[in-house]
Amino acid sequence: MDKIKKSIQSLSKREKILIYIMIILIIICIGWFLLLQPQLTKHQELSSQKQLLETQIQANSIVPSSSDLTSQINSVTKEIETSKQGLYEVLGKEDLDKLVTGLAQQYKLVPKDLTIGDITKTKLTKYSKNSNSTTVYTSAIQQTCTGTLDQLNSLLDDVRANESMQVTSTSFEQGTGTYEFHISYTVYMIEK
Repeated sequence: MDKIKKSIQSLSKREKILIYIMIILIIICIGWFLLLQPQLTKHQELSSQKQLLETQIQANSIVPSSSDLTSQINSVTKEIETSKQGLYEVLGKEDLDKLVTGLAQQYKLVPKDLTIGDITKTKLTKYSKNSNSTTVYTSAIQQTCTGTLDQLNSLLDDVRANESMQVTSTSFEQGTGTYEFHISYTVYMIEK
């Protein structure tokens, strides 16, 4: 344990910052694979299943009773709505501004600058016989704010728990008593 402490203490400030950035990037990657990707996959599967059931009702083929299919469609529709609840509805730049600024203020960080990128549209297609695609909208946001490391860590913990938002990078500069943070977010949205 002492060897580890000594080796950490012997690292330069730049090396420590690079290690912190690497840890944050690893957490972001894990968040993507554990939170957002499974949610989108489930949403695609449920949408495909709903479309198939609606088609069967309209064609009235090989269906013992339409009431059974109607109840199945209602069940799948409820599951789709539940999976969509974890993602933001498509927001405009003004709403994104309010969202990110409010998030910083919630953790007592002082916002200084905010740049919101264009909202881009991406179709995610399920590769199967009954392929159904989902459109996901994303926006890259850069925010500069001041505060303490504890405030930043609290904000990052909250964002990690949010399926619709991801911190893509952070950096900071130490000032007198506080830090200036440069935070890059990606916000994921879906039409509801």
